[in-house]
This record gives sequence, C-alpha cells and structure tokens, in this order.
Amino acid sequence: MEAQFRPYGMAVTLPTTDPSSIVLRDTAGNPLKCNFISVEASGENPDAFYRVGMQTGSQTTPLSNYVDTSASIGTTSGVIGGYSTVNKGVVELLLSDVDRTDTIKLELDEDGVCNFFITYGQVQAGNRVRDNERPTGS
Repeated sequence: MEAQFRPYGMAVTLPTTDPSSIVLRDTAGNPLKCNFISVEASGENPDAFYRVGMQTGSQTTPLSNYVDTSASIGTTSGVIGGYSTVNKGVVELLLSDVDRTDTIKLELDEDGVCNFFITYGQVQAGNRVRDNERPTGS
C-alpha cells in the first residue's frame, strides 16, 4: 500500500521551560487534525531535552495533569507524545485516526532559547489507479 502526505511546516522559538501549546494549522489558518507530527529542536543548551505532548479524544489523562518535563524523569506513568534531546534528535508521531490532533504541547526541561521545527499533516492511503490520472508535467 502506498501512502500520500501533504506536509505543512512551522518554526517556533521558546525561551523558557514554560509549556507552550502550538496549534497545527492549514494554509487558510484553520486547525488541522493531523496523524503525522515531527518535531526537531535546535538551541543554546545542547544538554537540555524537550517533550512533545498532545491531547486526543481517546486520551484519559489531560495535558493539564502532566508533571513538568524535568520532573518526569523516573516517573512510572507514560506521557502521550515523545522526548528528545536538543540538537540531537527528532520526535515523530504517526497516529491512528482516533488519535488525530490539531494541538501539541512543547516543553523544555531547562531555560534557554530553543527553536523548534515542526512538520505535520495527514498521511493517507493512496490509490495507484488514480495516481496514473494525475498530471505529471512536462
């Protein structure tokens, strides 16, 4: 099965550990329910790490109940989303249809200016027969 994807992107700068909700929008400015989200970070503190959290309809624990990112080390409960280190990794989420989300929550564990590069959109199954009908250009 082939997959198709229309990528959207944005860059966000955060200066502190304060959690920030980022709405994923289409080109018309409307919130876009996404099943693919990828976040990479570049910042002045290479030893810092960050968390990408999300709220979905099938989730039982709301984002407001999450512990701070720095306090999450060593806890035994999971967080919907993922973690990575600044300047060294990517958090990539490929979600089911019931887990699509139009808002993510970014949070650093240490203060310091950090740039986040977010790629997002809707991955869907393609149709090989229909692909042959599309213009290919000259």
